[in-house]
Formats: sequence, structure tokens, C-alpha cells
Amino acid sequence: MPESLPTALEKPFTVGIGSCFYTKHDGGRAGQAYEALYGDEKLKPDIKFLAGDQVYVDIGLGLYPLNDEDCQDRIADDYAESWELLRSLLRRGGTWMLADDHEYWNNYPYLKKFEKNPYLLTLSLNDDFKQRWESAAKVGVEVVQQMQTIRTFNIGNDISFCVADLRSERSQQPDQGFVSEVSFEILISWVNTLTSAGVLVIPQPLIASEGNDNDANLPDWNQYGELLTAIQNGSHDIVVLTGDVHYGRVAQVQVGSSNNKLVEVITSPMSNLSELNGIAASGPDLSKRMFPLVDVPGIPRNKIKYLGKISTESRWWDLRYPVKRTTEHFMTVEFYREGGATNMKIHAWDARNPVKKTGLPKKITGFNIKPIILN
Repeated sequence: MPESLPTALEKPFTVGIGSCFYTKHDGGRAGQAYEALYGDEKLKPDIKFLAGDQVYVDIGLGLYPLNDEDCQDRIADDYAESWELLRSLLRRGGTWMLADDHEYWNNYPYLKKFEKNPYLLTLSLNDDFKQRWESAAKVGVEVVQQMQTIRTFNIGNDISFCVADLRSERSQQPDQGFVSEVSFEILISWVNTLTSAGVLVIPQPLIASEGNDNDANLPDWNQYGELLTAIQNGSHDIVVLTGDVHYGRVAQVQVGSSNNKLVEVITSPMSNLSELNGIAASGPDLSKRMFPLVDVPGIPRNKIKYLGKISTESRWWDLRYPVKRTTEHFMTVEFYREGGATNMKIHAWDARNPVKKTGLPKKITGFNIKPIILN
């Protein structure tokens, strides 16, 4: 890590960010596109964050219970396949990983009795199998992905990072939170003691509405309001880097009655779901106008500015993808100092189509966001 952020005349401190990797039709191209950035000294990332769903261990789960060893074998095979295809990415630079639901099962930790999802039916009907599967999945998260709930680091006095796994400790009771009380205290302490702009890396968007039976969102927990209150009462801007939702967008909004702005960068997916599972694909949601999207006492709503979005694709002749889908991509975010202020610049990269002459990934068409000054 550098001792301070570079100036505008130097190579910026660059972080990669990606999420949602389905192996079936990737062929290693997402990892190769990321690796290609290392061919340009000005573009190569220094570190990277993978914000969840690096593996889809729940797809193809099956309709019969597995013993302990079979659960471990199944999950290990899924990791091996993902890691082989992502090896070009994983072997370059430090990697901070977060878990989201598909590292366990869809909408984890929720599981309805008589689950309609055929992959999860047996889990919902057999509690012993559910416990075996969950234990094996936790091994993947904790041992393979080296997950910790809250991790923080600073680049000198210029910017502070917090990587928060808001999935693995999540309770099924909203009043108990999306992380444990101990972890939440650490997260709030990070917000309260910031002496510079903060970068919060999480597995789901903060600019979100309440979820439903199929997918719970962060506003479904009481801790959501407490987190927004801390950001409103803080002294600095917050950048959120996240994924999960199968579209990419960048949004900016003033938080409550403060002068603090929230800049949320969503990047998803690196590789789309396909065939029957491809119905989960989507395009960017720009319909929400005021933040917070839910009532939070003491937090007045402000207008959301959408700064950029990732393109979509729809090809009726490509039977692998039944609905309109977001272009497979990942992003890099550059941080540097200019005029005494911290600046950030966001780039979005096509994970499938390299530039023929240079081999670099193409920039996503129409995604061109001016540098953002952070307080």
C-alpha cells in the first residue's frame, strides 16, 4: 500500500471491483480481460474487491440430501471451477472478497418451507441436510475466500476503506441485524471516526428499497437506519462499492440533512446467468428518485442523481440468454489527490470483447463519468 494517494500527475491508486460470476459461458474471459489491464501501466489495478457471488454453489443443488463429505465435495467442485476460470484475476494483486447469498443459497439465511425454487426444495424439507450444507458452505467462505466480517485499512490520511461482509452473520430477525452487534459497533465506529472520505465495500446496494420473499435487501433490517444516521452525522463523504443486482450503475445523493454525499458504484455481473437461470438477468434500475427509498426517522429524503449506467444486450437468436441482460463487465476506480482534494474516477470494462490491436478490454459504450471530488 502507498503511504498516501498519488497526485494527478502520477499513476492513481486503482482498485478493481466485480461481482456475480457464473461459470457456464465465461470460458475464462472475465479473468483474461482483467489481466489485460496489466499491459498498461496507467490502468492496472493495485488491489481488487470481489463483492459476492464469486460462486453459485446453490445452482444445481439437487433433489436429495447429501452427507457431510458429499456436501463438501459439491461445494469444493464449484469453487474449483470458478477459481480456474478466474485465475488470471485472482493471481494479480491483493484480493478482498465478500460473500453474498449464492455462496450459501439464494436469499440466505432465509429458506421457506416447501421452497418453490427446485434447487432449494430438499434444503427446505430436511433440516439436517440444511445444517450440513450450511456448514460446508461456511468452510468455503471462511477458508477459501478468507472472509472476515469487518476489515479496514487506510491510505495515509487521504482515504479509508472498510470491507464489510453483511451476509454471513445476517439474522432472520430484522431487529437483530444484518451483522452481529459486535460487528455493527465496529462498522459504526469506522463511520464515526473518519478523518477523510470513506470507501465502504459491501455485497448489496445501500440505495435500495425493501426486499420480498425471494430476496431480502439491506433496508429490511433495523441496522440500516442506524447506518444511514451515522453517515448523515459524520464529517465525510462515503463511496459504496457493491454488486449483487445483475446490473451496473453509478448514483450520487446527499445524505439527509448533511452535506455528506453518498456515491454508490454497482458492478454486476462479471458473467451472466444463462438458460433457465438467465431469467434473473436485468437492466439498470433508474426509477428510484428520492433517497432513502424507505422511511428512516430523522433522515429527510433527497433527489438521486444517476451518473452512469452499464449497457444491456438482447439477442433473440442467442438462446443462452432468454431475457435482456446487462453487459458482462467489471469496474476500476481510481483515487488521487488534486488541488488539495481527493478525487475518484470510475471506469467500466467489457469482460467479453477486447480491443483487437491492444488486447485491452473495451470500455463500456456510453459510460463516461467525470471525476468526482470527495470530502
